[in-house]
Amino acid sequence: MASARAMLAAVDGTANVDLGARQREAIAFRDGHLLLLAGPGTGKTETLARRAAALIDCARAAGGEQPEILMLTFARKAARELRERVALHLCSGGRLPACSTFHAFALETLDRSRPRAPGAAGMLTPAKERLLIERVCRVAVDNGQVSTGYFTPQALKSAKFATDAANFIARCKQARVDAAGVLSAAMATDGLPTRLALLTLAGLYRSYEDEQRRLGLRDFRDLVNAAVDALRATPRRYAYVFVDELQDTDPAQLDLLSLLAGAGAQITAVGDPNQSIYRFRNVAPAAIEDFRARFAPGTIVLQENHRCPPEVLACANRLARAPREGDVPLDPVLSCESLTRSVAGHAGAVRWLCYRDRSGEAAGIAREIRRLVGAPRAATGAHPLRYADVAVLLRETRGHAERIAFALRAQGIPVVRADAAEALGDPAIDFVLTYLAALGEPADGQRLARLLSSPVVGIRARALRFARRALGEASFADLAALANSAELSERERARIANFAAAFAAHRSRWRRLGARDLVVSIARAHDVAAAITAPHRDREAQATSARRLRTLIDLAGDVDAVFGGSPGAAAHLAERASELFGLLAETEGPPEGEGVHVLSMHAAKGLEFPLVFVAGAVRGRLPAQPRPDPLLDEAAQEALFHAVNLPRTPTAQEQRDEELRLFYVACTRAAEHLVLTSYTQDEGADLAPSPFIERAGIGEPSEGGGDVLDEDERVLALRRLTSSGVHVDDAVHGAAARRIVSVRQAFESQPPATPALPSGALSPSAIECYLRCPRQFFYRYVVRAQGDERESASALLGTVLHAALSDFHERYPGSEQVIAAGEEASARALEAAIAHALERERERPRNARLGEQPALVAMIAERARDYARRYLRWLEDQPRFAVRERELKVTFSLTASDGRTHTLTGRIDRVDETADGVVIRDYKTGRDHPFAARFRRLATEEALPLGGALDGVVQLPLYAAALTQRDPQAKIVALDLLFLRGRSPAERTSSSRLATLGAAEGASNSVARDALTQRELDAGLTRIADLCGDLYDGRAGYAPQPGDACAHCPFRTACDRVAVDGESGGVDAH
Repeated sequence: MASARAMLAAVDGTANVDLGARQREAIAFRDGHLLLLAGPGTGKTETLARRAAALIDCARAAGGEQPEILMLTFARKAARELRERVALHLCSGGRLPACSTFHAFALETLDRSRPRAPGAAGMLTPAKERLLIERVCRVAVDNGQVSTGYFTPQALKSAKFATDAANFIARCKQARVDAAGVLSAAMATDGLPTRLALLTLAGLYRSYEDEQRRLGLRDFRDLVNAAVDALRATPRRYAYVFVDELQDTDPAQLDLLSLLAGAGAQITAVGDPNQSIYRFRNVAPAAIEDFRARFAPGTIVLQENHRCPPEVLACANRLARAPREGDVPLDPVLSCESLTRSVAGHAGAVRWLCYRDRSGEAAGIAREIRRLVGAPRAATGAHPLRYADVAVLLRETRGHAERIAFALRAQGIPVVRADAAEALGDPAIDFVLTYLAALGEPADGQRLARLLSSPVVGIRARALRFARRALGEASFADLAALANSAELSERERARIANFAAAFAAHRSRWRRLGARDLVVSIARAHDVAAAITAPHRDREAQATSARRLRTLIDLAGDVDAVFGGSPGAAAHLAERASELFGLLAETEGPPEGEGVHVLSMHAAKGLEFPLVFVAGAVRGRLPAQPRPDPLLDEAAQEALFHAVNLPRTPTAQEQRDEELRLFYVACTRAAEHLVLTSYTQDEGADLAPSPFIERAGIGEPSEGGGDVLDEDERVLALRRLTSSGVHVDDAVHGAAARRIVSVRQAFESQPPATPALPSGALSPSAIECYLRCPRQFFYRYVVRAQGDERESASALLGTVLHAALSDFHERYPGSEQVIAAGEEASARALEAAIAHALERERERPRNARLGEQPALVAMIAERARDYARRYLRWLEDQPRFAVRERELKVTFSLTASDGRTHTLTGRIDRVDETADGVVIRDYKTGRDHPFAARFRRLATEEALPLGGALDGVVQLPLYAAALTQRDPQAKIVALDLLFLRGRSPAERTSSSRLATLGAAEGASNSVARDALTQRELDAGLTRIADLCGDLYDGRAGYAPQPGDACAHCPFRTACDRVAVDGESGGVDAH
């Protein structure tokens, strides 16, 4: 009794916040072995950590020795988290318990019991295992070491057979069945086909183990079996052993726990039979019942779910209802004992969206995410929904995951994935693997072009196409001839020469190098890491690319470990890279990142997200179709079961039951909102929705919206109604509280979302960039991508003229001084300013290529001089003015319709003082176009005009607001777009599009056409302020707007919607 009181005191001392009664009972439990049944979101990790801390604190408080505690998990990350949690709650300052994975503990046990146990370098990684089995199969067939009477030679040499054989051997090792056991089962059977199949597998199994020993490699499954033998000989003593995810243990791991318990340990195990989803790893829900039978533990059920809101949990728990076959109830699949009830303090929502086909589903998911990101969260005090808060879960990731990821990225939504496609799409990985393939086939022009146009070498794809046409296919593969092609710039020819030298050096010795040495040599010779990571401005992207390159080097080392650095090792790496990266993705778990996670349902176990999409919920995909054993028929399985007690492969019903548990796990990842998506057609065939949807009690699907809103949608709808001036009365508020809004505007689709911008990031030029093309804005200002920073000829012309006119008016600060100097003197001064400005631009790094393009420089200089003469002619006809400011930097704020203010910074080209007042001027080198009428569209049109409709007309009104805030006494009478090229070549003079300010309401058409009323100006500025708010909040879209400007866009190579295929645009022709 006293010890129980001391234990409860220790519980109270471990920062006891938000603990439920059953958690407190579990922490204070002292009566032998303990089984915690803990469903999703019940705080099992916290309970284990606090129990361990309380045990240590209680013992130290009583003056006794600290108990030895071992905590076992299945992943290094989980072990790390458990150890950190214990440290957080430990009050007495005692030492932390040992937290380890099963395999790490087994290895440590072997290190203690053997003088020379294998280290990590001798472990058989998944990549090594797959390569080794495939090699064993090929050698066995080629040398006639196995019978081909049951399996054909082609089947035995296939990658698919190697995968199936690896799974069979894993099953055997987990059941402690060796090759001799499989052989004995073969000899005990009477059927010839069954005997041939088992003899073949026994022979391959034996050869595989022989190769393991020869190469000094140890299978992870051997570790646990060997540790069990070591513990039988030399027990290890712990007072307490904690086990996480008990439902995922196999028989060998349960044997290990039995030996620890036999040495005096009290076992605390936590598990949930409803989350047993790894039958393909030969574990089953029966592990929990086996634990009960072996240890007779006390059982405590944690039933309070702190993660899922009632709406989500209700759907998940309905899956536990017993199904019926006609009028006969069947056994329920899910265990009702470990079901949970929600204690989450927020509401949630469950929706079902149905689309026409898989492409429509992918696009629909992207639209929904764009719409919801940035919205307020249902949980109290939570930040607005971010991309990292969203997960898209699929039963099978092959194919459809790529489609969904593409749809997300097409909208600029960042994506986090853990699969081979992500790694193989990395430019560094692609370059090295293509290089390895090219070493074996140097005459392949397509591979050569891929290498040269990669970011590592950096040759323009268009220049390579022209060179290929000029040289012909045969000569194009000759790097020496290509390096002298006239279609390439001098810098590109030098790059090809350097590449050719390194490639030739590798060609001369690549067969003598192992795969790892060759990959490292290629990466160093071409400085791959620096070339790939340099364009990424954010550290996360740099670290990801560098990590993938290190992973490739490690995989190359795995290939060498199996093939011994033979000449064919590099070829094996290039051929099998996709499969090897896929194996890594399966074993390493989901990556971390700030994007939408696209994961398999299995990979999502243990994770939670505020918003979860369960995609592909159609019959035949979810649940997946049962699969028979790919190697053994029923007779062979029976022979193995009766001879060596090897468990049979799961039946069709057992596989279907596991599919339901997998769906349960997927649904319970949702901490706020769960969205199920399906489609009705695939390749012309009609598809029914998943039967799990009906079992979860979800009604009819939604097709693009309806009158029922979830919590986030309700808040957004009301905010939109209020900001648009619609009166929302109490009745509507009451309906909204029930998530039903009757006003039609509430259901219009919200603008798509972008990542939020940091405060103060916007400027008038940024706003104009967004209005021209939201996708370009996204690349330039949101992700700050490194585009092709070389200025187009048109942009360079504008830059030069802006700088030249600023210098010119520093010398001549008014029109009277220009006229007094005379036409010739003024022209000479302006041309000298142009020459000086052009020279400054040539010295900039981004314009380094101008030194190789003298004709282009001469053309720009001539065009600038022509525009300068037109400007001087225009100036002579204007009312007299004085240049008050040049290149004036301003910071100002705009007030949006919701009352918020947004700060912008910019630079005004020129402010002139005239007899009537102040005129703000903006230089333009493009074609003449209207000003006032275009800006009026911004003030009057409901939809935001995009795609260049407002080019050149947004900045001046913003600068008028800035100047007014800077000098409230300034009398601004006009805004002037000064087109230096003029209206037409025949006029030979610049032209003004002058918009006068302060026109009276109801003025005549002739006056109104070239004037802006104060009301129009204010409405347009408010519209811009609202856009700023959407951008800062992350609620503005960035769909591309293809047009003529695509030819000059620095991000055209990254954009999937470029309208014009060109390298760089020339100056607009007269």
